[in-house]
Amino acid sequence: MYRSSVAVYRHPVTEQTWTLQELRDELERFERALKAAGKAPDTVNTYVGRSRIFLRWLADDYVPR
Repeated sequence: MYRSSVAVYRHPVTEQTWTLQELRDELERFERALKAAGKAPDTVNTYVGRSRIFLRWLADDYVPR
């Protein structure tokens, strides 16, 4: 199934929506917040890296193996 990078993802409860680019931008903000909080590099890499894989999956740029 193809997912467009301009697709809108809707939260089922709040009805808030995000584009894939907005999600990527927020992930970058999250990464900065983790670093500012003094999280260990491995912790930051785990939290952000796994989330990047999920965003790639949303964009049909990743297939779990």
